[in-house]
Amino acid sequence: MPFDQIPFEMRSYDQWINWKSETIIDKDGNSKQTKVPVRCGDARLASVNDPRDWSNFNTAVASAIGRDVGLGFVFTKGDPFVGIDLDDASDNAEIFNRQKALAERLNSYSEISPSGKGLHIIVKGVLPGPGKHPKHYGCFDAQRYFTFTGNVLHNAPIAERQIETVEFYNELGPAPIEVDSIESEPETHTDDEICEMAARAKNGEKFKRLYGGDWQTD
Repeated sequence: MPFDQIPFEMRSYDQWINWKSETIIDKDGNSKQTKVPVRCGDARLASVNDPRDWSNFNTAVASAIGRDVGLGFVFTKGDPFVGIDLDDASDNAEIFNRQKALAERLNSYSEISPSGKGLHIIVKGVLPGPGKHPKHYGCFDAQRYFTFTGNVLHNAPIAERQIETVEFYNELGPAPIEVDSIESEPETHTDDEICEMAARAKNGEKFKRLYGGDWQTD
């Protein structure tokens, strides 16, 4: 199968989902493709914060093969993995060479992203703060998901790279500001009903991005 090189240690976690490509309108009014996380089987919106929306590896793969959805893995604080995201930088030699040097330094399992232009690297470690995603780079260890294509660039074991991960994290600049949550009124709808209503609302496209961890297009 196309995903048979994904490391077994990741397959053992029941944190797999599917994703589908959708066209959205960004804040500047431009249309672009994004990848929306969906549950296996029924393809309803999946949350990166709700384990009830996730499945085991075999279920997610079976749901993806032969259908218009892909395979994804949700990062949590309960697993040892960090996802390093390198976006397309083919038009910038300086950034491209910097990305190449980083990939060589990490020397860990790596896949080509669905666009065929980006790279996803999986390492073991813990970020010193929330995930970051400035232009061309990103790193996450919770509340995000990575697409998995099975298009392996570097078929190496997932390496322990705590020191390198922290160095890379610090190089990306300040972490995003976290906002405290506010208590709300008692719920009158189920979670699924609320999600469906939000997705159909005027700003539904923004909701889909946020619900899926604000995933990028690459």
